[in-house]
Amino acid sequence: MKKIVAREFLWFFIILVLSAPLAFIFINALELVAEGDFFTDNELNFIAELFLLSYLICFVGLYIMRFVVLAIQVISAKETK
Repeated sequence: MKKIVAREFLWFFIILVLSAPLAFIFINALELVAEGDFFTDNELNFIAELFLLSYLICFVGLYIMRFVVLAIQVISAKETK
């Protein structure tokens, strides 16, 4: 039981770290540009909110993908008798 909890805890931190660069890549893919030379305060707030939303989506998406892979491994494992 300790091994399962430790593995899940490790996966939690790995996904926590991997979500940040994925969210950054998503924000860069949007190619947000300012109307003038610089972003206004409202635009900066919008970008920060968009980053947090994309971070959350990446986090949930990675966790779902991890569970799908785990389910496929469990289903495809041969039963030993």
